[in-house]
Amino acid sequence: MPRPRTDVIARDQAAPEREPVVDQAQVERWLEHEQCFQVTTVDGLNWIDPFTATLVEAPFGYREVAAVHLATTRPWRAHKRTLPILVLLNMRWMHHLRAHLDTERRYKVFTDKGWLNPYTGDWDPAVGLDGGRLSLATAQAIAQALVRTLGFMAPPLLPQNEIDRIASDAQRGKQAPPPATATDLLIPSQAAPAVTSTLHRVKPVVTTETQRKPVTEVEPPSHEMVRARSVMDKLLRPPPTMPGFDIAIEFHPAESIGGDFYDFIALPQGGWFFVLGDVSGHGSGAALVATSALKTLRYIVPTGIDLRTTMARLNDDIRPDMPSGFFISAFAAIIDPGMRTMTCVCAGHHPAVVASLRRPATLQKVGLPGPALGLIGGSALANGLRETRFAFEPGDVFLQFTDGMFEVNNAQGIEFGNLRTLGSCVANLEYPCAQMARRMVLEIKKFAGGPLPDDATVVAMAVGDPGG
Repeated sequence: MPRPRTDVIARDQAAPEREPVVDQAQVERWLEHEQCFQVTTVDGLNWIDPFTATLVEAPFGYREVAAVHLATTRPWRAHKRTLPILVLLNMRWMHHLRAHLDTERRYKVFTDKGWLNPYTGDWDPAVGLDGGRLSLATAQAIAQALVRTLGFMAPPLLPQNEIDRIASDAQRGKQAPPPATATDLLIPSQAAPAVTSTLHRVKPVVTTETQRKPVTEVEPPSHEMVRARSVMDKLLRPPPTMPGFDIAIEFHPAESIGGDFYDFIALPQGGWFFVLGDVSGHGSGAALVATSALKTLRYIVPTGIDLRTTMARLNDDIRPDMPSGFFISAFAAIIDPGMRTMTCVCAGHHPAVVASLRRPATLQKVGLPGPALGLIGGSALANGLRETRFAFEPGDVFLQFTDGMFEVNNAQGIEFGNLRTLGSCVANLEYPCAQMARRMVLEIKKFAGGPLPDDATVVAMAVGDPGG
């Protein structure tokens, strides 16, 4: 993987236009020589498709996974050019900040000198708080600073005592402006001021070694927040009664309202349209986007169009009104209870899991990676989505969840992760759906040792025996 910082900065150009016919040798050359094809998430668990910005799971190395993904999806047919390398690297760091900003205080040290880069120990005067808040614009400036200083690299953060020493030396006894929570990061400062000003907010003081414990100031919920919660409560309906299926949902927003959403919508031809979505971030800004997505789907789905077209229309309907920096990952499916089949797509979302003690493989992943909603146009999105058809059998338990179920760190900074989540699926397989989903959520809460940093939702659906 390329390392020199000068190379990263110098190549702020999109890859040249590709020929419409691309063979495997060309794909291998791209992966070997083109930097834009070598970008992974900071944790190294996902490769970023440079054409569509889709995250592709690659926990054991990206080369082989990327080659298969490109050969299968052929994204150059819809996108003649890749995204510029600096755009991809900026997305890489923004993805990391969204996942870790709320729990990692070393990213949130500000003084009159600017922002303290927790990787280098240098002050960056170009990055500052936005009116005392860590807004989306501030987060984007942090991401850009990390691209400038680190590029492809992802070294370890400086130790906390070193961060405290640098901050203390810089402030000379003065208290730094209080950093905000990740809620402020994910809500643009210009959006819904009456709501964002009255969020439940924890204001930690990050200064010297003697001031490590956060000072908590809890503000009462506003009338606007109460009304927003009421709207979400009405939109998030209980699951339907589906013959032969037992369905349970556990929904835990990080704030009083959140950006996770789900629904089962009856289809005119019979069967059900199921969606589980996750708006980037949480709090009121994410909840507004989730509300818009649900209302749009309830208008589109009854028209009876196919799955990929439904998602493309949803994308084009909500994309113009989405705040800058927001996107939606979603798993959508058409379920036929009579035939016991499901056809699904993953729009920037991880695959679902089907667990069963009756099949040769206890766990199966269902779904193929595709682009998220809100980043590209509907036509390109439809071309990037790939449908998967799955036939249920008695004893199957379908599970889908949002990333708040595994992007959770404990006090030692260890992430719960995908493997623990899958292990939790198996460990709780003997329980009824409702109890299984509840136990999975309780397990991550116990692991975190406190409030969850992101919205967490689990949908469990057990398949019974015919006539049972």
